[in-house]
Amino acid sequence: MAVLVILVIIFAIIWFYRSKSKSKQNDSIPTPNESTTSVQQQSQRIDGPTPGVNRCAADALINSPYYAQYKGLFDYIWYDGKQPKYKVDWLLQSLDMGHEIESGGYYIMESMKQNLPYFCETEDEYDYFFSYLQPIDSVEGMEHMCVFYSSFQPSGHPAKQEYWKQRLCELAITGNLRAQAALCSDATGIQVSFSDDERKKHKEKYRETLFSLAESGNAEGQLAVGEYLSPERSQEKIEWLTKAANQGLSDAWYQLHSFYLGKMLFDDNGGVRQAPLSEEEKQDLEGKMAEYVYKGAEANNGAMAGWCQHEVGNYYAEGNSVFAKDLEKAKYWYQRALENGVEDAEREIRNINEHPEWYQEGR
Repeated sequence: MAVLVILVIIFAIIWFYRSKSKSKQNDSIPTPNESTTSVQQQSQRIDGPTPGVNRCAADALINSPYYAQYKGLFDYIWYDGKQPKYKVDWLLQSLDMGHEIESGGYYIMESMKQNLPYFCETEDEYDYFFSYLQPIDSVEGMEHMCVFYSSFQPSGHPAKQEYWKQRLCELAITGNLRAQAALCSDATGIQVSFSDDERKKHKEKYRETLFSLAESGNAEGQLAVGEYLSPERSQEKIEWLTKAANQGLSDAWYQLHSFYLGKMLFDDNGGVRQAPLSEEEKQDLEGKMAEYVYKGAEANNGAMAGWCQHEVGNYYAEGNSVFAKDLEKAKYWYQRALENGVEDAEREIRNINEHPEWYQEGR
């Protein structure tokens, strides 16, 4: 009996010290919110990550040939421990392709904080999510991302291109008519991302239904056909977009604005305009552009409503032949744009409030 009591006491003592040791070890691992500097300090204190230990997906970074070059950054990702394997794999694939990581990995760390779908290694890549004209989750945004990651670009990345290609297909499956039309079109992002066979299947699946909806008066169908399935610079394109716009779609007004901007910049063959427009022609096009963007701002719906509102704010802030300069109206439209997610509008409002003299002298 005495032997049994002694064994129980010994076991209790061993359990106590093992628990205490484990607690100290856990306390030494930094949280994901710590800065890169503190992570590096922690790395030195506990002698860095151990190669070959299956702690998280980022072990592949520690064991990669790039570890010495990007030690601080890779340790940061490793200690975060929450990044899915595919993000790590895509990062290594980028380095294998010869891509450079900019600013010591700043954009990668910002990608992690913003929970973006993959690591952004450059400023341009990161800015596509927050500064590009079309919202990244719009059909145009996804199509442009396919171009950005195509093999024809320095930023080319097959896995990331495939990601946006699949996002676009998924959006089409949910019934988004513009996504369906984009998949049937000759848009650059579609041509560089989908095979001829894939594009043929998309046309067989969606094209006839899209035209049927447009002809029956469906506004979204008219917008889809006008934007993606009508010949560029054609009267047919204008007619479909106008029908959609007259049913109150901001995105259709935006497309009409873009159409006439194109007429100012390019000739009938799509080349850069060499012969200047007459003053009368220029004023006519500028008037139409201003009218359409204002109507898009008023309609206040769709992906491009915020952009239209921001553009109207610019018109009032600068003043032109259509809009007399009015800083209060400019702030009103910038505020509307900000409410629709156009972050640059906040800076414009601040500039008007703090430096109204800039707008008197011209910018």
